[in-house]
Amino acid sequence: MKRFVLYWALAGLAVPLVILVAHWLRIGPYVIPDHLKIMLWPSSVVTMALQKANPVFAAAVLIVSIALNVGVYSALGALFWWLGRLVNR
Repeated sequence: MKRFVLYWALAGLAVPLVILVAHWLRIGPYVIPDHLKIMLWPSSVVTMALQKANPVFAAAVLIVSIALNVGVYSALGALFWWLGRLVNR
C-alpha cells in the first residue's frame, strides 16, 4: 500500500511541475487546456492570489498549492488501493 500511495503522491507532485514548466515556457495554453489543468491540479485555484504578489508570498502560495495537490493525489491513491482490495476479496 505504501508504495502505491507513494506513486500517487509523486504524480501529485509531477503534475503541477509539468503545468508550471509549460506555463513558463509559454506553451501551456497550446498543450494543456484550462479545464484539464483544473482537473489535474485542483488546488491550482489557490494560485489566483499570485496576480500581484511579492515573490516570497508567491513562492509560499505555490508550495502550499503543490503540497495540497500531493495530499489530494495521496488520498485518491489510498482510496483506489482500498477499493482494489475490496473488489479482490
